[in-house]
Amino acid sequence: MSRRVLVLAERDGRGVAEITFELLEAAARLAEDPSGVFVALPAADADEAEAAADGLPAAEILGVCGPALAAYSADGYAEAILQAREAAGAHCVLLPHTSIGWDTAPLAAARSGAAAATGATGLRWTDEGLFVSRKAFSGKFVQEVLLPGLPAVATVERGTFPARISGGAASFRVLPCRVRPEDLRSRLLEVREVESAGEVDLPAAEVVVAAGRGMGGPENLPLLEELAQALGGVVGASRAVTDAGWLPHDRQIGSSGATVSPKLYLACGISGAIQHLVGMRGARFVVAINKDPDAPIFGAADLGVVGDALEVLPALNEAIRKAR
Repeated sequence: MSRRVLVLAERDGRGVAEITFELLEAAARLAEDPSGVFVALPAADADEAEAAADGLPAAEILGVCGPALAAYSADGYAEAILQAREAAGAHCVLLPHTSIGWDTAPLAAARSGAAAATGATGLRWTDEGLFVSRKAFSGKFVQEVLLPGLPAVATVERGTFPARISGGAASFRVLPCRVRPEDLRSRLLEVREVESAGEVDLPAAEVVVAAGRGMGGPENLPLLEELAQALGGVVGASRAVTDAGWLPHDRQIGSSGATVSPKLYLACGISGAIQHLVGMRGARFVVAINKDPDAPIFGAADLGVVGDALEVLPALNEAIRKAR
């Protein structure tokens, strides 16, 4: 039996956020038919929604439009989801596991009498309902949560599914938002830009060179910067590095930091605590450099180099310079 799945399109300063395309892939697998994938796109007006909808691969884009959706609010987005779900006849609603998803999913589920789960890393239908797999205890265990009945609501972790980018929407429909700005119980008052040392977008990077305590100190980090620049990547870090102040906390990878899924992940001087492994588990190819042959990071590596990162990295950078 095919199912209809609705995806909430999240937008950032550059347009539709990358995680939305990952959700569309998850929706296509759950629906088992491209005609069963729908997108809820909250916007201030139809022109804004139609511009943002361009290139989204789905059966139909449902632009829920009105002044109440000019800025994000949980009230407004939950109403947009409810309207779009009713219009699409969706059996399941997928939201990104971001601050917007965490905020909106419980409210949307409560208003539609649905069961909800957050942080999904796996999704599958059974006769009993939707089964959601998610990490627990900093990734040491995997929970399987049953969402019985329909509809079901879930947020999906970034990097769980590849981005679905081929094709465009079969149709676009405008749904006037049923709530007015004065109906909202919460409103956006101000947006403050967070200062970042390098404005690095770790989750979007295709190459990540990560620093651990084995790098010795901040004076050795230029070795990583040089390597990352040569490979077209960015520098990340373990919690030990950010706690020590060598790099800002927005560079931290792990259960209390960013989750990354690059094509290449180089762990330099990182021991491989489970809290860190949780954040880089989606990497396609992992190279680990550590002088301890028993370091746990080697258990997660496709290629391991036993050696001091302060000796290996200069040689690696030199080899790249010569190759170029």
